[in-house]
Amino acid sequence: MKTLTILFTCCTIAASVCSQENPAVKAIASTYSQIEKEHESWPHFTLSKTDEEGGGYVMERHVWTSPEDGTLAKAKIFDASEHGVTITEYYLKEGKLIFVFKKTTNTPFLPDAKTSVVEQRLYFTQEMLIHALGKSGKVAPDKPADISSAKNQVLPLDKLDDEGINYATYQKQASTLVTLLPQVMDDVSLAMEPEAAAEPVGEVQTSVGTFLGIEIGDYYHWNMKDAKGEDQSFFIWNGGEEIDKIAEASDKHAGKKCRVTWQKMKRNIPENGGETEIDELIKYEWIK
Repeated sequence: MKTLTILFTCCTIAASVCSQENPAVKAIASTYSQIEKEHESWPHFTLSKTDEEGGGYVMERHVWTSPEDGTLAKAKIFDASEHGVTITEYYLKEGKLIFVFKKTTNTPFLPDAKTSVVEQRLYFTQEMLIHALGKSGKVAPDKPADISSAKNQVLPLDKLDDEGINYATYQKQASTLVTLLPQVMDDVSLAMEPEAAAEPVGEVQTSVGTFLGIEIGDYYHWNMKDAKGEDQSFFIWNGGEEIDKIAEASDKHAGKKCRVTWQKMKRNIPENGGETEIDELIKYEWIK
């Protein structure tokens, strides 16, 4: 309950600050506050599943709809994995997405490693992303993933769109949850489809260049410059202890020559709306 209180407080503060900046954001903040205040008394549809084969991690799906006519709704996804937790909350008015709060935590498999926390607050109107805030921080082991003291920064909308963070992506996720979850209360397999097998869509390739660092977000990404000086980024699907060590000390390794083997793959990535083609890292080696 303490964690939920902190989460609500953080979102409320962000919405309050933004509401002073333009009328559209003010209207979104007002509706967000109404939903947060009332939703716990609304009809609540929920499903949870424990991934026994993948380490016993929990997946949860929640939907709340206003009792009169369903004009307002909130949906929530909670996914835990070996690296951390991803929480995504969607707020809808008359079936249209107006606000998304997303929080990810990631703890490397290292002794006393700190937990990285990333938060995003996304504001939508007229089927467009009109404002975005983000912040990040690290917390000590065994401490709540609370970064409420960190300051929100305005995020560039064009960059977010390039990363697939847009209205269409999140509207699809939210509307699917709100529409299907109440219909499949007795059928977990429909609400939480098992991960589809990865599908290769390209040949195995090799790139040589200079290591820049490992980007930590919902997933790890190996960033480098190739021999032509062009930026390359490879999705790390299966990490492990060695990758965690490199991620924790990226600055130490930055500038090293490396050779990576990779392949273009199609995988189911819920955070990106489903099946997505990615350049996936297969292996790496340092070049002396």
